[in-house]
Amino acid sequence: MARSCLDEIVAPIVADTSVFINLNATGHAIDILSAIPNVVCLTEDVLSELREGERRGHAHSDAVDRIVGHERVEVTRLGDPGTECFRSLVAGPTVETIDDGEAATIACALERNGVALIDDGKARRICADRFPGLITAYTVDLLFHRNVQSVFPREKLALAIFNALNRGRMKVPAAFAKPTIDVIGPQRAARCRTLSRHLRAVGVPPRAWDP
Repeated sequence: MARSCLDEIVAPIVADTSVFINLNATGHAIDILSAIPNVVCLTEDVLSELREGERRGHAHSDAVDRIVGHERVEVTRLGDPGTECFRSLVAGPTVETIDDGEAATIACALERNGVALIDDGKARRICADRFPGLITAYTVDLLFHRNVQSVFPREKLALAIFNALNRGRMKVPAAFAKPTIDVIGPQRAARCRTLSRHLRAVGVPPRAWDP
């Protein structure tokens, strides 16, 4: 089983919009949030994006409300340093900027000395270039967290990961490719279009693949 980078971290986790979408898609968001020891922050920008997703039919309001209302989830407003960082990430040439939710997530993680939970490749690259000291993680780091593994029976974990892939379109980094296939099995993997064609076909990670 893969080892999550979050296993030894007790700092706040600041999650981007796609992470909450993936969590909701698992069908076990509350169980996952309850299992980990961290406070999970979402910024007002991310909450706005989730609410916009409701209006477009991408999420149900009761599902968003359950996640936002969880005791471990905290809606966070950026302070002055975070706001300045946010502006630097959304202003400028398109190639050097990211969307509001991702920018707010990074800014909040810096402000809270936390972890930025972001799946988007461009946002992660910009974050690594500009803030090399900031710890980043993927949605799969939550799903493979040792606390989640300890309370989820294997089949429940397999279904949660499969649902995040199939319904939430969760991205999987190279380090988690084979462990993901091992948990969900090749038949389920073949149905997940967010996995590479090679992974879906044979269940073995390519030599170098990181979305």
